[in-house]
Amino acid sequence: MRIKQKAKQINREIPIPLYYQIKEKLKATMGGRDGEQLPSEYELVDIYGVSRITARQALTALVNDHLAYRVRGKGTFIGQRPIESSSPDIEKKYNTIGIMISTEDSSINKLQSPFHYTVLSGIENVAGQDYSLKIISRNIFDKKKSPNISKEALMVDGIIIICPRKKDRLIIESVQKNFCPYVVIYKIGEDAINNVQADSRGGALALTEYILNTGRKKIAFVGPVKSGGGVLMQFQGYREALKRHGIRWNSEMLSEEHNLSKALDQVLQDASIDAIMAANDSLAARIIEELRKRGKAVPEEILVAGFGNIGVVSPENLPLTVNIPLFDIGREAAKAVIGIINGTEHKTVQIDLETELIINMGT
Repeated sequence: MRIKQKAKQINREIPIPLYYQIKEKLKATMGGRDGEQLPSEYELVDIYGVSRITARQALTALVNDHLAYRVRGKGTFIGQRPIESSSPDIEKKYNTIGIMISTEDSSINKLQSPFHYTVLSGIENVAGQDYSLKIISRNIFDKKKSPNISKEALMVDGIIIICPRKKDRLIIESVQKNFCPYVVIYKIGEDAINNVQADSRGGALALTEYILNTGRKKIAFVGPVKSGGGVLMQFQGYREALKRHGIRWNSEMLSEEHNLSKALDQVLQDASIDAIMAANDSLAARIIEELRKRGKAVPEEILVAGFGNIGVVSPENLPLTVNIPLFDIGREAAKAVIGIINGTEHKTVQIDLETELIINMGT
């Protein structure tokens, strides 16, 4: 039996995500109806006037809360999946892929950040019909010197680790030791691990060379290089471009200072700095704002470039950036981990997607 929903309104004026409002409305109708089918994504689109992605998020949230489960080719149903069922639809032990977000904040606000939302949407686009997605906070392993991470411990068939930090090496080693299918998005270091990422090094190299070709002579870099991953790759590409153009780099051209005002104080000690590369678009926008407060003409006096192109800054406010295909990164990570789970992927996964230079300024 399918639960029927009458047309309902959601409040678009309050700071609560639309998918969460839909999830709560569905949840209120689910009591005592185990096994009944929930409305499909398309039906929720008609009922609430939202996008299909928002409708999918609402259903996925119910699945992640263990209030519903998916059956391939049929839909989403209320209650717990009958694990012991002999139905051919039940092909995996858990039918769940874990998503580990390497951050101190795995709250709903962090998951709604443009970066994580886009990557998760890509993962859901591939895995959503056959698997539930289970968010796993990496913080639960912080106090363990030797974390024991296995499919059985996490109750997942595989795991995708998003942007691990250097101190997460033990987590990855434990996943490998326990033969848990996994894929990392933006690996740390040069280890031979299953990894999907964008060519941030190549993107930063192209961006730096473009800036130099506009006549800029000295470019500073602002961002947490020591955190590794994509920012380290950007920094490497930036350094390579400077080397190619015969420009000598020194440590005063880099600031990893978290406080923006102090970061700018640091790099602007050199009065010849005429361009700044930021680790991401949000940071670039903040740098532009701070420079203008200090009376600097942007981009005439100091050109500022971002990285990511994830829609957090309007094009007219950011002259240069590099597009990272986050949705495709999520899709490729999901395809890879499913291939490992199913035994069709036997070699180490190494996928580098192309980036694209975005120019929002006159040449």
